[in-house]
Amino acid sequence: MITNGLKKGGFDALVERGETASLKLIDDSGFAEYYDPITRELCDDTTFTGTTAMVM
Repeated sequence: MITNGLKKGGFDALVERGETASLKLIDDSGFAEYYDPITRELCDDTTFTGTTAMVM
């Protein structure tokens, strides 16, 4: 949702940065409902399909 708004606002560099960072976090830590912002550890449900849908 964030990158969609940034795209509409013409912030292409931020979109690229956000998408790249998100995919790296998923690749490094796996799929989860949310992540600890400091440690990048998985939090709560590790079978959350929302993260999967984002990647698709």
